[in-house]
Amino acid sequence: MTQYVHKISNSYLDLPTDYWVPTTKDLKPMRSYQIAAGIYAQPNRHWILSLEGYYKLSKHLLQYSSWLGIEPPAENWDSQVMDGKGLFYGLEADATYCTNHLTLSGSYTLSWNKRKYDEFYQDWYYDKYDNRHKLNLSLRYDFNRKVSCYAVWSYHSGNHATVPTQMAALPGLPDGGNQYPGGWWDSVSFVYAIPNNLTLPAYHRLDLDFDFHHVTKHGHERIWNLSIYNAYCHLNSMYVKVDYDEETKQFTAKNRGFDPIIPSFSYTIKF
Repeated sequence: MTQYVHKISNSYLDLPTDYWVPTTKDLKPMRSYQIAAGIYAQPNRHWILSLEGYYKLSKHLLQYSSWLGIEPPAENWDSQVMDGKGLFYGLEADATYCTNHLTLSGSYTLSWNKRKYDEFYQDWYYDKYDNRHKLNLSLRYDFNRKVSCYAVWSYHSGNHATVPTQMAALPGLPDGGNQYPGGWWDSVSFVYAIPNNLTLPAYHRLDLDFDFHHVTKHGHERIWNLSIYNAYCHLNSMYVKVDYDEETKQFTAKNRGFDPIIPSFSYTIKF
């Protein structure tokens, strides 16, 4: 596969702030090579089962080299990206059970997602979205022709973040500087041993959806919908704040999450 647009994303905020940018005379199109195999079965009219494995290698993946803002600069974005490689492989299992009124579906993925940028790090490292385990369970039930409900529970291992492992104090001149425990120093610098070396807490949430159908006297179908996002109000990770405690000489990391339960309502009429 060859792709002539690139997706570049922010490295520290878990928000939909990705940008799609074009191939230029200095940036080559992304190329991927993938092999996949699967087994598919339908034991009876109620069950559908599948098991797939895949291996994928990608070249010319773009990533910001040092810029940490939310919106990329329009005039010189292509000078602040690195060209690297990606490696993806894993297994996917799916199962679906259907009756006249009930549909149950489940999928599980065991996957690995790696990156390599020579000018950034000398070896392969896990990508921010290297979620080792992913599980999705869904239920749909039609009470009758007018009322139906839908529920989806999503889970995946936490995303990765890069946190410092050491703090190095840089010695200053004898006549002054900033004082840190143990001596006088001009400045301190954090040491990052491996990119994406911290796994955040697992992501999970439950979404609920209720549909109420009705046909008007003119033959138009109308649908009243009530949806609940994150029904049990689990605050999933958005970013991690890392601080250094001078008393304990240790780093502390605080996980932040802000997406609570969100109800919504919609009305649709078809004509």
